[in-house]
Amino acid sequence: MKNLFARYSREIALFLIAFLTLLFFRFFVSTGIYQDDEIAHYYNMLEFWHSPVRILNSWAKPGYKILYAPLALVGYDFLTVFNACISALSCVMVFKILREIGHEHPFTYSFLCLFQPFFLHVGSRNYSEVPSAFLIVLAIYFLIKEKYAVFSLITSYLFSLRTELILVCVPAGIFLLIKRKWLPFVLLGTFPLLFALIYYLAYGTPLYLIKESEEWAQAYKEIYPRRGFFHFIEMAPVVWGIIPSFLFA
Repeated sequence: MKNLFARYSREIALFLIAFLTLLFFRFFVSTGIYQDDEIAHYYNMLEFWHSPVRILNSWAKPGYKILYAPLALVGYDFLTVFNACISALSCVMVFKILREIGHEHPFTYSFLCLFQPFFLHVGSRNYSEVPSAFLIVLAIYFLIKEKYAVFSLITSYLFSLRTELILVCVPAGIFLLIKRKWLPFVLLGTFPLLFALIYYLAYGTPLYLIKESEEWAQAYKEIYPRRGFFHFIEMAPVVWGIIPSFLFA
């Protein structure tokens, strides 16, 4: 046990700092909710046990709800603690990735990841961004370790957490084709095809998610006007923080 702690002492320390920081912000600094969706998602998880079809839409994010529905039975506060744990593990994975590629200051940049404003606000809350962030860094880690099959399966699952993450499969597929990793390339289609089958059984069409996403996009287009490309750059310090934005620039 001593050898294990000595070997992973930095990872353990980073996890504990991130975990406790997120819980502190959740319970003492920000005692309310981030948005009403935070509560709506929780009740949607509970609805799953009465009507599983209720999670099969682009807002509900079925891959997210399937993972979290059992946890929701324990209670809302448990989800808060669990999400803080997952976010802390994301910081640990950032550290491991940076160390794996030989970065000189992996611990420093892991802390920059933790103290991003958006991360602190959302890291312990009931949103799909939390498991999405963790699975993204986990996929990158397995990519660096050349575990291409595992990388493909995780990447394949991402779209079920956030629909727009289906786009990640495109560069991933191109990369695997260049590397001639045929089996991992085929595995990229695993979860899109599986969910297409589920949608077909539930709604009679495998393309239901695409159709519904187009309807949501049209509705949002009318509700939220476009701010232009530079709006993203202007909002970067608010989302990432001043220091990461400066370093990125």
